[in-house]
Amino acid sequence: MKVFNNINDIPTILYHGTLEKWLLSLQGGIILEKGNSRADFGQGFYLTANYNQARQWTRTVHSKLKRSEGIVSERMVANFFLDKKKLEGLNCLFFTEINEEWAAFIFANRKHKKLIHNNLDNKYDLVYGPLADGKISNLMDDYEFGVIETYKELMQKIVGTKYPFPQDHQISFHSKEALDALEFKRGDKCE
Repeated sequence: MKVFNNINDIPTILYHGTLEKWLLSLQGGIILEKGNSRADFGQGFYLTANYNQARQWTRTVHSKLKRSEGIVSERMVANFFLDKKKLEGLNCLFFTEINEEWAAFIFANRKHKKLIHNNLDNKYDLVYGPLADGKISNLMDDYEFGVIETYKELMQKIVGTKYPFPQDHQISFHSKEALDALEFKRGDKCE
């Protein structure tokens, strides 16, 4: 998979790994406020153009839910159609490489640090780029408390090995206007 440099590069079909118990709520409309407020690119709705990555993510979600609540729910990949014309004129941010700016942006969003470049106020309607990898919470704490001293060192520690870029990536939607560009198509059961 190639790097997406702008809206036109993003494929029209995107995927979201989820569970069957949440599929109906996705069909009814996405509520941004339900998203993780300490995610890489800020609170939002995260998708990928890589079906296998979305399918793999369902395993993570399923095992976390099973451990925490003892619930077993069918793993699903939700398919969405993207109307790129509806994204025109929106404020979009593209991280086309793994660099210190990307690491600083993730740190700011995950640790709610407003002093540096971030998306805590959802100023970006859409953000695209690599996934952070590893023991993220621990690494963010290590940077915050000076164990990791530079963004370059942080970048080297969170670069994707489990989710190598650009094959694996994330496209996050952070506003109602951006979500209006998505149309739910169907949910596929994972094997």
